[in-house]
Amino acid sequence: MLVSGNRLPCGLRLRNGVSALALVCLCTAAAPVAANGTYTTFDPAGSVQTWPESINDGGSIAGWYTDGSNATHGFVRAADGTITGFDAAGSGGTEAQSINVKGAIAGYYIDSKSVAHGFVRSPAGKIATFDPAGSAGTFALAINKGGAVTGYYDSKSIAHAFLRTAKGTIRVFDVPGSTGTSAAAINDAGSIAGFYIANDGGHGFVRASNGTYAIFDPPGSVFTEPFAINAAGWVTGTWLDAAYIHHGFVRSAGGAITAFDPAQSADTEPRSIDAKGTAAGFFYLGGGGSYGFVRAPGGKITRLNAENLDSTEAIAINTSGAVTGDYAEGAETYHGFLWTR
Repeated sequence: MLVSGNRLPCGLRLRNGVSALALVCLCTAAAPVAANGTYTTFDPAGSVQTWPESINDGGSIAGWYTDGSNATHGFVRAADGTITGFDAAGSGGTEAQSINVKGAIAGYYIDSKSVAHGFVRSPAGKIATFDPAGSAGTFALAINKGGAVTGYYDSKSIAHAFLRTAKGTIRVFDVPGSTGTSAAAINDAGSIAGFYIANDGGHGFVRASNGTYAIFDPPGSVFTEPFAINAAGWVTGTWLDAAYIHHGFVRSAGGAITAFDPAQSADTEPRSIDAKGTAAGFFYLGGGGSYGFVRAPGGKITRLNAENLDSTEAIAINTSGAVTGDYAEGAETYHGFLWTR
């Protein structure tokens, strides 16, 4: 199975190409400013660990939670605060990963034999499950407005990316020459961002809807991992340097890459990008703890610190700038939060 910075299944956590690289700058921001705005914290009923993963433009949030028996379940939180938990049939653990503007949700579940399968949940709550042919584990990670889903699956311990259309047709793809390909995000135009493995490390890619690839890496990267792509084709994610430290990057649709770290960051992990190019994610301090952040297209970084705790992770941002993620209470208990300006 391809290992990445994504959160691992059900309660475990980590997380012919032509280069379009045009311009690179490495930026270390001034000390991030603290965020004004409103924090709303939440948990599904029965949750002991809450992990929001995605927020759509209507303000609905999808994610998953762990209950007191350590079982995981999907949830959707409506804009009015109503939370609905759900599970795929036969699930021993369900994780919702992405919600589109219509309220359809993509994710995966683990069956009784510890095998992962993809699912799509309609806005009305109907769940359809799927697997590419030959899959030994399917991980659906993103869904766009039209209902197309992308992610990756495991076949003989090698990862392959897939695109599932709204009608259910599954197309498998790999970056040419790769020894493992993982798709992480899809925009409404059908462009897909992800990474692939080669003999010299991991590299980022954008696959256009016509099937062509742009391959990229920030200079000095030994492993590049995109997490999100917006409607304009801007990509954000993380890259690993030779000292095994993660840094953030934003790549424009034209291929210009800006690498960045908030001041005092020992590890930077952007996870989402909105239509304007604002990235959201989190960074770890050298002495421990984490802060969420939003980074404006001009480079200004605003720190998010839910409940005034030093363990906040911003995971997703929508077009209005609302951010969702998780924060820690003590060492082991995590709750969801919504931050609005």
